[in-house]
Amino acid sequence: MPVSQRSIAALTSRQGNINSALSAMGPGYSPASSPIQLATMQAAHAQVLSINTTLQPLEDAIGTARTQLNLDINGLVENEGIDGLIKMMRNATGLMESLGVSNESDAKRMRRLVNKAAPRGKKKVEGQTPANTKSTIEKGIGSMIKYAEDFTNIISTNGNYAPTDPTITVATFEALVTSIKNSAATIKTLSGQISAPVAERRRIVMSKVNGFEKNISNVRRYVLGNFGRNSAEWNSIKNL
Repeated sequence: MPVSQRSIAALTSRQGNINSALSAMGPGYSPASSPIQLATMQAAHAQVLSINTTLQPLEDAIGTARTQLNLDINGLVENEGIDGLIKMMRNATGLMESLGVSNESDAKRMRRLVNKAAPRGKKKVEGQTPANTKSTIEKGIGSMIKYAEDFTNIISTNGNYAPTDPTITVATFEALVTSIKNSAATIKTLSGQISAPVAERRRIVMSKVNGFEKNISNVRRYVLGNFGRNSAEWNSIKNL
């Protein structure tokens, strides 16, 4: 089962709290086992915090790009004044269908592209997706870009397509396709950049040999066995 960023963040916080409590114990805490020696755990914890610092701006940028991608494709359900690609395609197709028999072939091609691009379930605003997972839109973004490009090509080569609505002009579609491509490229590039540090952070925190959860468990055993259940040392970590 994939490990969530929330789980990693919680374990990192616990490890930091454990380290602080052990530091307060002074020389009385001196296990022979290297993984639960305070210096070892402090170094691992500091490494994870350093990785988090590196990842934060990249993950924020991915989140921003995902939000823009969702907005460009779906628009905002709550605000009909902000149309996304799918609604624009529907509106443009409606206009083409109204232009008569001579435009029927293009209208049918446009309708097929709308049907391919439209979501199968209820449209919703997804919001930001964690940076190490893919949104539903991203998984099909290559196809979505192709639908949008094909659609734009149809309306740009039809001499009768001359909308007065500025939201469905050829120029508006071209700008939107460019924006979608840019967001998709940003997500792909930055996702590649965070892949290695995300994996390294997961390795440090979740290792079954000396990960944070394993170490915390072993620290608790050591403190309980070394100081006793009624000791101040045990009381300082038993709820951590």
